[in-house]
Amino acid sequence: MARIRREGRMKLLRAHVRGTRFGPGHDQIDVEFVAEISAEPHRFGATLRNDARRPSHEAMFQLLRDGLVHNLSTTVEYDIDDGKNNGLLVRVELRP
Repeated sequence: MARIRREGRMKLLRAHVRGTRFGPGHDQIDVEFVAEISAEPHRFGATLRNDARRPSHEAMFQLLRDGLVHNLSTTVEYDIDDGKNNGLLVRVELRP
């Protein structure tokens, strides 16, 4: 597993129902939102479940949304397994 840090403009922000997963069978992530930035072919996401991570995941979702709506430079960090295209979001930063 690798931790990747990339900066770019938001290309995709998708929200979907819990349990529907994202990606093909060999590369699925069990998350409630998925995002992609222009500088990276990978997609990454996080859950919005009622657990200890929910506040930080909601904050990351809002930052990604702001980045998309205002076309801001967005830096993300995510964990991804070797050979996969879908990973789990760890951090989000916005810059003007």
